[in-house]
Order: sequence, then structure tokens, then C-alpha cells
Amino acid sequence: MKNLKLIGFLMVLVSSFMFIQCTSDPIAGPAGANGTNGINGTNGVDGVDSSAAVCISCHSNADRDPIHAAYETSNHFNVTVMYNAQTLPEYGNRTACARCHTSQGFQEFVDTGIVSEPFAVPQAITCTTCHNVHRSFDFVNDGNDFALRTIDPIQLITDPTYTVDLKNVSNPLGTSNTCINCHQPRTAPPAVENTVDGKFMVTSKYWGPHHGPQATMLEGIQGAEIAGLIGYPAPNTSTHRTQASCVACHMGETTDGSDGTHTFFPTRGTCVACHDNSTFPDATSFDHEGFQTETLDRLEILAGLLANVVGQDIAKDSNGDYQPVFEADGVTPVTHVGIVINGGSVPGLYNFLDAQAAWNFLLVEEDRSEGVHNPAYVDALLPNTIDALQP
Repeated sequence: MKNLKLIGFLMVLVSSFMFIQCTSDPIAGPAGANGTNGINGTNGVDGVDSSAAVCISCHSNADRDPIHAAYETSNHFNVTVMYNAQTLPEYGNRTACARCHTSQGFQEFVDTGIVSEPFAVPQAITCTTCHNVHRSFDFVNDGNDFALRTIDPIQLITDPTYTVDLKNVSNPLGTSNTCINCHQPRTAPPAVENTVDGKFMVTSKYWGPHHGPQATMLEGIQGAEIAGLIGYPAPNTSTHRTQASCVACHMGETTDGSDGTHTFFPTRGTCVACHDNSTFPDATSFDHEGFQTETLDRLEILAGLLANVVGQDIAKDSNGDYQPVFEADGVTPVTHVGIVINGGSVPGLYNFLDAQAAWNFLLVEEDRSEGVHNPAYVDALLPNTIDALQP
């Protein structure tokens, strides 16, 4: 019996040595025959939209240097003081101003919807104010957003229920929406529901379109629409609104380095792409069929009528811009106090029609396009206002 147990133990021991030998590294045998060659892969494609070549095409010095040179001729770069000689740091002392007049303010507003506090060291508007990171690098399918911080539709400051979205055939991504953030009025036009016994109260020295009504003019809204012989076009129907855009007209290919691209000065080439060249007086003019001349003539007439209302001529400053002033008119017990276009508005109570006329004057004057942004709207707004003020 003991012998059987001993034999069994020896068999287990021998088997364990065999297992160790089987799981240890084997001795290599002779090499086998070579296998069949595989099929060659398809060659790659150079310069696809996701490649470095596309990035370099925009982010090289050769591409960026002309952009920087153009931007340094723009008003965004050069205008560093306000109409009353306040400097850039004084912009930053007001959160409402910092939203558009400082780089930090614009960035904070885009990110959070507010500007939380003034900036001790305000920064001027630069490349990184408007540009940050791309949303997509698939430019073929998603389009090139130029890394703009925002291209979202914009709710107007004066009417959050109204949203402007400048997407159209000329600007399918709506990159012009970036411009609307600042190029819109900060004050609403006089409204009859805000009158008392036919008088309109100006409650802020910032009353008026505040130098930036381009978006609402293009949209064809927020004029003081005085009823008259000429009907007002429906909002968002101007051809310049439905088939053109801020970037299409103001950032086109430059003609001589002084316009287009990041100068933001419009190029005449964008006009003649749609309009007959013979309808302009010369090769540098934007006065299509004399409409700018007609608009300026109407502003002169309206200025004269407003001067009759306030008893004082409406002067121009050194840049040729109007400075209409409302003086006291002897109405008692309410005194009409002054509204100065380039010096801030003086709060007071005004005849409603006079306030409407003043608003329309400021709206067209401060739009700076001399009617071009929305000819049909201006062609109703000014004549109806002039007719209403006629004695």
C-alpha cells in the first residue's frame, strides 16, 4: 500500500515538471515561407479642409499682415475718444459703455450676457475682441465662421422681443450678427403710450439712437413712423437686408487697400455687382440714382423745419455733422429744454411730434449711410416727417 502511494506521488511530481517545460519559452524552429504581399493603400489627398494647409492659408503672416494693416485704418482702431472728448479709460468706467467700447466688456457680455463691473484698465478693440476659436473645422460642410466669438441672432436692446438674424444668401452663417451687438440703438423712438397730454418726456441724456442705428435701419424698424402719404415697407423686406449684409458690403475685397476687408469701409464693387454702373455719378460714388443727394437735401429741409420749431438754426460741427438744439419755447408751466445731437440729450418734456421729428432726423443722420442701408424706409420716413412739420 505504501509502495502504491509512493508511485502515485512520483507520477504527480514528474507531471509537474512536464507542465513547467511546456509553458516555458520554446526553442525556435526553422522560418516558414513568406506570405503573399498585401494590396497597396489609396494615396491621401493633399490640402483637404481639415489639413494644416488650410489653417496656414489664413494663419500665416502673409495673410494676417494685410488684415492688420487694414484694421489700423478703421474707425474701430482709430476712434478712441467720444464726441465729448472722453477717452477710452472713461468708457470703461461705465458698464453700459464697456459692452461695446472695451475689449473686456464685449467678451464678458458675449460670454455672460452682462458686464458685471467697470474695468480699471480698459482695453481697446482688437482682433481678439471679436475672434476667439472656430466652432467647426469642417469648412466644406459647416462653413467658415472665422472664429468669431458670436454669430448668434441678436435680441435688440430696446425690444428684447424682436430678434435680428442677418443670415441670407450673402451671409449664410450670419457672421454679420457680430456687428449687430453694438450697431443698434440704445433708446427706443418716442411712443404715444409714453406721452402725457401730448407731451413726450426725455428722461436720459443718452436719448436718441446713440450713434449706432445701422441694424434697425437695415431691418426697417424703430423709426418714429409718422403717418403720411407714403406707406412704410414691412420690416425685413429691403433688398439690402435680404440679399446683402454687413460683411458682404463692408468687408469685400479691397480695391486699393483703403476700403473693404478689415477697414470696414464699403467697396463700390459690392454696389455695381447688383446695380448698373451707369446709375452712379462716378467711379468712387455710392450715390445710386442720386438717392444719397436726395436724402441729404431732405435732411437739410427737416433741419430748417426743426429750426423753426425751436427758434434756432441747426448748426454743423467741423465734420459737417448736424447739431440740432431744442431751446425753451415759452410753454408754461412746462419748459422745453435742449437736445444736442453730439453733446448728449437734456431731459425734459417735448411736443410729441417734435420729439418724433427729432428722432427721425437723428436716426437717418447717425445711420451714416445717407439712406443706402434701407432706401425704401428712408424714402417714407423723411417725406412723412417733413410733411407733418410743414406750417
